[in-house]
Amino acid sequence: MTTVAVLDANGVLARYERGLPDDYQPSEGQIIVPDECDLLPGKYVWNSNANAGNGAFIPVPRVGSSDEAKQPNVLRSIFRGFQAIESRFPGTLPTETKDWLNQFAVSIDNSVR
Repeated sequence: MTTVAVLDANGVLARYERGLPDDYQPSEGQIIVPDECDLLPGKYVWNSNANAGNGAFIPVPRVGSSDEAKQPNVLRSIFRGFQAIESRFPGTLPTETKDWLNQFAVSIDNSVR
């Protein structure tokens, strides 16, 4: 049997459809997931660029309080630090770090909130 995650218009996990035939072909807005997938609807959004382009569910960004908005984004700070190192000393970063930089550049974590 096959389980699909059904996405809303914004790509947020809305619900699951379980017990579908093994040869089921998902339509737009549906993602085949493991039968034991237990992500909570409304809490995760599909990011097709994550996981080396294979896609993954990531937590829906929280709309924070004004105090949270004043605090620096740690991942974005690390990202910018690595960018500065790479621009000053090209070719010195490990491949894994460069891969992470490329993935983070298009991730929802790097979006301005």
